[in-house]
Amino acid sequence: MGFFSKLFGKKQTITSKVTIDEDAAFQMVIEDVFDISGVGTVVTGLVTAGSVNQGDLVKLSCGIDTVVKKIQCNRTVVQSVCAGQNAGLVIEASSKVVKKGMTVTK
Repeated sequence: MGFFSKLFGKKQTITSKVTIDEDAAFQMVIEDVFDISGVGTVVTGLVTAGSVNQGDLVKLSCGIDTVVKKIQCNRTVVQSVCAGQNAGLVIEASSKVVKKGMTVTK
């Protein structure tokens, strides 16, 4: 019997509320926004559908079109990310218009 089972007296089941769809169009929910000097605006979050490549044109849920300048996954610069991965995207949009909870789509 594990620690939590003993603590709660029964097994706890944790379910994810995020559905991952690799075949759909790209979508990422923004979990955080950073403005890094010398780099630009960085948005982080979970890719919930599809994939995106460096250089792709994406759209923010506020209606702004922007370009993905760089992608980082697990502290490594990569060329693309797909559904199910946590990622950081360097985008051309200003950090003043990007807010937590917005979505990035293709």
